Amino acid sequence: MSSTPMSTADVDVVVIGAGVSGLTAARRLVAAGLEVAVLEARPEVGGRTMLSRIRGITIDRGGQFLCASMHPLLALLDELGMATEPNQSLRDPQARDVWFRDGERSTYVGDLPPLTQQATAALLAAMARLQEMSDTIDLENPWDSPDAVELDETTLGAWLTANVREDEAIYLLTALFSLACVAAPQQLSLLFALWFIKGAGGIEGMGGDVDMTVVGGAGSIGLRLAAELGDRVHRGQPVAAVAHTADGVEVTTRSGAEFRSRRAIFAVPPSDARAIAFHPHLPSARTALQSQWQQHAVLKFHACYDTPFWREDGLNGAVLSDIPVAPIVFDGSPADGSAGILLGFLGLHGPRLFGGNDPALIDDEQRLKSEIVAALTTYFGDRAAEPTEVVVHNWAVEPYISGVLGATPPGLLSAYGDALRTPVGPLHWAGTETALRWSGWISGAVEAGERAAHEVAAVLRPG
Repeated sequence: MSSTPMSTADVDVVVIGAGVSGLTAARRLVAAGLEVAVLEARPEVGGRTMLSRIRGITIDRGGQFLCASMHPLLALLDELGMATEPNQSLRDPQARDVWFRDGERSTYVGDLPPLTQQATAALLAAMARLQEMSDTIDLENPWDSPDAVELDETTLGAWLTANVREDEAIYLLTALFSLACVAAPQQLSLLFALWFIKGAGGIEGMGGDVDMTVVGGAGSIGLRLAAELGDRVHRGQPVAAVAHTADGVEVTTRSGAEFRSRRAIFAVPPSDARAIAFHPHLPSARTALQSQWQQHAVLKFHACYDTPFWREDGLNGAVLSDIPVAPIVFDGSPADGSAGILLGFLGLHGPRLFGGNDPALIDDEQRLKSEIVAALTTYFGDRAAEPTEVVVHNWAVEPYISGVLGATPPGLLSAYGDALRTPVGPLHWAGTETALRWSGWISGAVEAGERAAHEVAAVLRPG
């Protein structure tokens, strides 16, 4: 892979962004016989999928989970000769989850923690109603759905407050959407939430069916794709400006390198595209979409132990909790059990499950690690108090990545959603945020890259 391209290069297509979406698009275009250059701002490829190591074990710092309904991703893995393995928290159907709320710890087997009959009924009723509403949403054009503007003007949080009377039911739905969208119900347009449910194949599939990981780590997908593309991938080349006409595109990077092409694909979140100067300016709808789009960030931690000792106690390593430093935990151990790893997510200060943390705590790495270990000890006992290593990855401070998952605030999708995928002359839009199914997830990235590549190939290689 090249990190110092020639000062000027002429290709058929420039792809901006070497995450899974951009690399997938480039791979499809090369297969169609087109000359491609991929520009990546960072020194690493893979975007929001990244590998790291803890005690000699490969871990995913970014996205990693998948399920059987993620067909584009599974098909790509098959093409690349890559395999999947079960989510380790689901390896034993008789093992128990930990539920910690209001200072009380309990364990359970099954999909739901121990709730009152009223809370269970309220939860199931709310899920059924959300599913019913989602069934009316137009997947390709949600802004054309019945009552789209009205749905988009309110938040999922407001709907839950008005329609769900049991606090525990609201809490579990908050957890579901916090994990799936990395945003609180108060931050999500109801229209977006219903559209996401539809794209995930239904509300029941949003959480419990995400039951697989990639052997070798999801971060290896980008590495494998980039290796195939070779010196077509130019790292350390953040794009500064894009000039476009009906005849083609000229892309200039901050280093002064220039790439001329017939078409360009932007495989970055809408919020990241606003850092690029476009000449002429983009249409007002696209500009508004980019300026108002919100990306949400979390921190991901891994705590390593000599063994997955919690399994000896009949636990599967999964936790749902109201302790802000470790509200969601999974078993991230290697499949052979050669070490024990607990992975989890936490957030910045904010009105979501992945929130409530003091910014000063987030900035104090050692104190943060200590509080994470204290929470794990509360969940799993004294043996959790002595990890061999703890690593925390803060996605809020990652250069050239404005957040992990994107979501639309009230009013944005119905007003400007049509600009999300619509090409602007020779400019095309990829990135997982543009996917119809599993938007924000790795499978969405693959789908979006393939769709954008098909758009471009249809123009440059008709028939």
